[in-house]
Amino acid sequence: MVAASLRQLYPPPPDPSHPEATIKSDIDIVFVHGLNPAGREDHSTHTWTHANGTFWPEQLLPKSIPSARILLFSYNSNVFFGVSNATIRHHADSLLDRLHGKRMEDMEKNRPILFVCHSLGGLLVKQALVNAKANDELYDTLRKATFGLVFFGTPHCGGNGVALGQHVANVLSAVTGEQQNTILSTLKKNSVLNEIITDTFCLQKENYEIVTFFETMPMKIKLGGLLRRRKLIVDRTSAKLGNSREVVLDLNADHSSLCKFSSLNDEGYETVARHLQILCGKALKKPKIENINALVRQRAHFMVPFSRNTRFIARSKKLAYLRNKLEGDEPDGHRRLALWGLGGVGKTQNVLDFIYEFKGSQVSVFWVHAGSTTRLEQDYRKLAELLGLPGHCDLKQDIRPVVKDWFERPESGDWILVLDNADNKLDFFPENSDGTEGLVQFIPHGSKGTVIITTRDREVGDRLADMNVVHCEAMNMEEAKELFQLHYPKATDQDHESILVLLEGLQFLPLAIVHVAAYLRHNSVFSPSSYLMQFNSTRAKQRLLLSKPHKDIRRDSGNAETVLTTFSITFVQVQEQSPLAGNLLKLMACVDRQGIPHDLLARSGLEGSDDEVTLSEALSKLANFSLLTHAGSGNHSTYEIHSLVHLSIEAFLSLQGEMEASIKQTAELLVGILPNGDSENWPVWRIYLPHASAFVKNVTAPPEHIATIYYYMAWYFRRLGRFFEAEHAAQKSIEIRKSIFGLSHQDTILVQRILASIYNNQGRYKEAEELGVLVLEMSKSVCGQEHRDTLISMVTVASTYRCQGRWKEAEALGVLATEMSKRVQGQEHPETLISMNNLALTYEHQGRWKEVETLQLQVLEVRKRVLGNEHPNTLISINNLASIYEKQGRLKEAEELQLQLLEAKRRVLDQEHPSALATMVNLASIYKSQGRWKEAEALQLQVIEVMGRKLGQEHPDTLISMSSLASTYRWQGRWKESEVLHLQVLDAMRRILGQEHPSTLTSMNNLASTYRGQGRWQEAEALYSQVLELTKTVFGQEHPSTLTCMDNLTRIYESQDRINDAIALMVQTVALKSRVLGKDHPSTSESINALSEWRDETGVVSP
Repeated sequence: MVAASLRQLYPPPPDPSHPEATIKSDIDIVFVHGLNPAGREDHSTHTWTHANGTFWPEQLLPKSIPSARILLFSYNSNVFFGVSNATIRHHADSLLDRLHGKRMEDMEKNRPILFVCHSLGGLLVKQALVNAKANDELYDTLRKATFGLVFFGTPHCGGNGVALGQHVANVLSAVTGEQQNTILSTLKKNSVLNEIITDTFCLQKENYEIVTFFETMPMKIKLGGLLRRRKLIVDRTSAKLGNSREVVLDLNADHSSLCKFSSLNDEGYETVARHLQILCGKALKKPKIENINALVRQRAHFMVPFSRNTRFIARSKKLAYLRNKLEGDEPDGHRRLALWGLGGVGKTQNVLDFIYEFKGSQVSVFWVHAGSTTRLEQDYRKLAELLGLPGHCDLKQDIRPVVKDWFERPESGDWILVLDNADNKLDFFPENSDGTEGLVQFIPHGSKGTVIITTRDREVGDRLADMNVVHCEAMNMEEAKELFQLHYPKATDQDHESILVLLEGLQFLPLAIVHVAAYLRHNSVFSPSSYLMQFNSTRAKQRLLLSKPHKDIRRDSGNAETVLTTFSITFVQVQEQSPLAGNLLKLMACVDRQGIPHDLLARSGLEGSDDEVTLSEALSKLANFSLLTHAGSGNHSTYEIHSLVHLSIEAFLSLQGEMEASIKQTAELLVGILPNGDSENWPVWRIYLPHASAFVKNVTAPPEHIATIYYYMAWYFRRLGRFFEAEHAAQKSIEIRKSIFGLSHQDTILVQRILASIYNNQGRYKEAEELGVLVLEMSKSVCGQEHRDTLISMVTVASTYRCQGRWKEAEALGVLATEMSKRVQGQEHPETLISMNNLALTYEHQGRWKEVETLQLQVLEVRKRVLGNEHPNTLISINNLASIYEKQGRLKEAEELQLQLLEAKRRVLDQEHPSALATMVNLASIYKSQGRWKEAEALQLQVIEVMGRKLGQEHPDTLISMSSLASTYRWQGRWKESEVLHLQVLDAMRRILGQEHPSTLTSMNNLASTYRGQGRWQEAEALYSQVLELTKTVFGQEHPSTLTCMDNLTRIYESQDRINDAIALMVQTVALKSRVLGKDHPSTSESINALSEWRDETGVVSP
């Protein structure tokens, strides 16, 4: 059993022989421990002792606060062993008795007291202060001397770990016959005794400074020899007392280690010691008890138009910083501080909570609305009337200098002047030539005074408070949740997820949170989840919901009553002070709110935007008003706007009738900036795509501009391999242009042609052919037989024929396009060379190597001469020639060309440019053909890493590269690695491209080859058969890909000794290849030879 005691840890007892060495203390710090679950005799010290043996109240704290007397209270709080019958009330009386006796010994009844409590110790101290109030004759001096309370994990609302402790207590009660543990019941959620303590203590909690520390890590509790992980024993909600000045801080510890620190450098100790030092400093400035009556008799004024906000959520770190700033020593005694931040972020509420600490003190507090010259003069006159200053009744007299003079006189005493909503720079610092100073000349500099400014404009705060500015930001998630719950107590557990998403959508802005909570309270049919559904449906619905009026009695009546219009004041001021800044806001309202490039603003064509200094000043103006944040530097700078500000600008412009003009101006700007979708423009598209995507959703934009942006987006998406998005953008563009110009207009034809190419890329060859032929005929009709658009359309249709294996049609149309282009545009025109290149591809698929090489050499020679050796188109020709060499088995020549190509691309383009990656893929293919597996694999891994990072892990090009690596594994006999990778690629291909896409079919074929290489004939046959049927459906019976699939299946039959099935299918294959590819085609020859060998083996005579 532990008897109650109060032990002095520091300073040591005085030495009578050396009285001069006695350390004098000016404050008492009393440590009170919590529950003693292990029944330790030394629990009172163990509570505060780190695992390394550091007992910080005795070993560390005297170094941090040498003027303090440090006391340790011990009492019996056993739970598991020797259960005490004493109630918390009895323990609280013991604490009062020991402390009263100790202080009587020193004859020092006025010395300030700080209590430092862990867990149950906090409830005990609260009860002690309640008891002291009840027994005021004996103990009330202790209560009045108590300045601050520091809680470590005190369960003001009960703890989550109590159910376990209660269960053990019940068992012990049944076995030992002990009475119910009253202390333990206090820790139960909703405990009656806890409610009594809390409700009674609530009447005096505002008398004390409170610092609360709560745990962030769960605690392991031992039960029955096992460690069972529990939730947080006392979470933030339970640990928070609710004092309006309470500082609430988290420590990275569990419930037990929350108040144990290893050294002076322990981060947790540094935080705790700093706050104890702040409390001590404030306590020693507080008047002593015997002087209180005299102070009350002094006349102090409190002119504040708002009541205290009982639902205020104190942002403890911000308030602590605010206090520290205002309590620092200034040479002349005068202090100034500005709170700067976005409208609705809580500046006024923070200051309001702070100044209420001084109500009833000897400090006078005056609140002045500074949103305009008129409002400031009105409040100055009220102030003059309150003080009885001369001239306050004379409306013709300027009362402002009179009030300023009073503040600066010694008899004004200590005072705080709040200038709320000092947002308009021109009111304080007018930009005129007559030398007028503005309102700044009427702000006092009294030596005993403090001026606090709230403003949306950082520049105003900087200049009025001499750069002593605190940025007031939005809440964090925990604070936002607490604020929402206070204003919407009906929230249930089912609402939790919806509330979190909603708070993120509101970006934790206090004004918006209170607004939404009020709306839900007043509209009971809405739940948080249904509100969220409506809120996320459209931007128009967001504007509607956030435009609902809501009046806050603690906001200036001159301020707007809705979330969105609260920012309109700022927009007007910005426009007045910097027309360019206002116009930039209009532009930003029309694009995505994040990643707004500096380049877009510099190229906007707005007056002054072409001058970097003027533009930077305008952007700084927006940043000073917290309307945007800045990232990066120079040409890589980007800007971001708060989501509600972005929404508010739209609403403001719509209300002013300016939105349509802003959208039109932005449309013209984007059309002028967005390039085509070729790879050299991808860096631009990575920056501008979010803004193009956001802009095309503006239904009021000029449709012809929207169609053009969709066209460029389709081009980019197609080149990027994002075919579904490309198709959607192309169809949107066609739909708009068709409604404006008609189907046969040249601009509509352009988009239809790109859509035909997209179908081709998707393997939808029939649709590609139908649309391509239609576009070709319209081009002939509209533009003429030999117009460049007609020639490009001919090349597009020829490409579709080639993909279908219709070589003769592809060749005929390719030859025609090439000859016409030579005649009309010239032998060396870029589009003529493209036609020649495409014709060469048709020859290549037929194995006509000499004709292919001749054409490719011609194209290469012209491009070198006209464009230069390192022009991108010249490099494409070198690649094509290298590919021809590789397919002919001329691997050394192919390798030399690809190495030259790779070096040139890295030098001219970029190490990770898509074209450089394509060359690495081709080089790896050559290495594979040479059996140089390690080199091939190294290149492929490098390509996959870069593509995955640049394009995405499931981009078609990345997947094709992964498939190639899997084939490299297969050729090395690394079957398991090959199979796993092929399966991964096939799954992604099916999801992204579809079951019938050519790339998906190729992937299925590769996996079947892996099964075949392992002798897993049945799995290989099933997959080859599936590929064959799908290929017939997609390409047709006579497509080269179908013939390849038939050939593969014959090999499976032959490998299983099903020679008759193999011969029967090979006969069909040879007949089709002879007709489609020709008897002399290498693939046909290979099949004929295989058929002949099989017949020789079986003795079957060739027909």
